[in-house]
Amino acid sequence: MEKASDDASTIDDAIAAAITAHDADSAAHLGAGGSLAAHKAEGTIDHPPASIVSDKFAANEFILTPSFESIDGYYVLNQVYLSTPAIDLEPTNTGHANRSSLGIFLDGIGIMFDITKEMLLEFSFSNDITEDQICIAQLGTSPYPAIAAPLGFGVSFDSPGASPWGARARFFTTSDDGATVNYSDYFTVPALETHRFRVYNNVALDQVEGWMDGEMVATLSWPDESWSQGAVIKFESEISAGSAGPCTISAPFIAITQ
Repeated sequence: MEKASDDASTIDDAIAAAITAHDADSAAHLGAGGSLAAHKAEGTIDHPPASIVSDKFAANEFILTPSFESIDGYYVLNQVYLSTPAIDLEPTNTGHANRSSLGIFLDGIGIMFDITKEMLLEFSFSNDITEDQICIAQLGTSPYPAIAAPLGFGVSFDSPGASPWGARARFFTTSDDGATVNYSDYFTVPALETHRFRVYNNVALDQVEGWMDGEMVATLSWPDESWSQGAVIKFESEISAGSAGPCTISAPFIAITQ
């Protein structure tokens, strides 16, 4: 180990100095293959149960986890059936006026839908939908549209019109009035299976991400650069002809940063 002839430090001193420098390096272990980089990339947080305390949640983040033990207090329109811990949307008549819908209005408590902030909508979906039927799950704004149509961001399900009935789906983002809609490509959602969907407004990457069963399957942009209105969560189904099958929604999770 090389050192100057007038350097009185020992090997132990050099080791201690190296450890101190390493501890002060904010990028230590963050490189490819590093332990912190690997920890950040893990799909499961491995800390002990009850290790997250309430003061670690951001003060400007609103989190909602409806359990659907009851549908009292929600905005409910036509043929919304409670099957705790889920709801079934199954319109029995045709046309916009007879759509099935459940809405959660957050603007009354000051929660805003702001596309410049982090927002997330997550839910489980199972379907037996039929031809000429659509189901929409979205986080958006008021006013509540008169028809089943995208307004905000979310997932739209419909049937390709083949038997046995299944569904295809696509993620979407809209302008603040719903006149402009950006859609992802369609992907298949098999009938009578439960799948987990996530739509995430990733502000850091300037994109909206669509996830299915833990895999990101789509990214979209917003038609508008700025948009802030009262927030509304909406699950609904509509049939234009024939008989509808159930759209089953369960375990929703919503996080909105203010």
